[in-house]
Amino acid sequence: MDKLINNLKRHDISHETLDAMKKVDRIKFIPINKIESRKKAYEDTALSIGYDVTISQPSLVGKMIDMLNLDTINHVLELGTGSAYNAAIIGKLVPYGKVITVERVKPLAVRAKKLLTQKNIQVIIGDATNIKYKHPFDRIIVTAEFLNKREIEEFVIKYAAKFSMCVFPYNGWLWKIIKCDDKIVFSDRIFQVRFVPVLSGIKQ
Repeated sequence: MDKLINNLKRHDISHETLDAMKKVDRIKFIPINKIESRKKAYEDTALSIGYDVTISQPSLVGKMIDMLNLDTINHVLELGTGSAYNAAIIGKLVPYGKVITVERVKPLAVRAKKLLTQKNIQVIIGDATNIKYKHPFDRIIVTAEFLNKREIEEFVIKYAAKFSMCVFPYNGWLWKIIKCDDKIVFSDRIFQVRFVPVLSGIKQ
């Protein structure tokens, strides 16, 4: 764990995010039956967790979380719980806020519910793009690639707070958009990434 954190210090990740990552042991988020992945738990690489899903490389996780510019009271939506590693870290950074994380693969969502014991994190099983959310979100993070950039912009306009930020992968790049009132006022691609595509429906 110490080796991983020391390695992450080279990636220009904020002290706040690094401190949160120190408190979240990555190996706990890799299934016991994924022996080869568990052997590499503290390496800065993406690893398989089953169901055609990976736990992202820690340096990418840290950079994406930094891009959210989180405040301790933020209400955060994560589309794609996956291993639950991201949500656990974000939960540490918003102790007075809340994290809603949505996963369409039921076994992963059930596992995430057992792992995420923090009171400010809620796991929902379902298709994140077809849920009617009750409250707006200050921050939105997407861990699967949308095939249509306009689709995520419309999602943000509908469900994000008056001033909010969203980080998401699209067309091989990581993007950040900012919403002010009812409009997207900033949209820029940051660096190249590779994610699996957003899928609809619930996978049992």
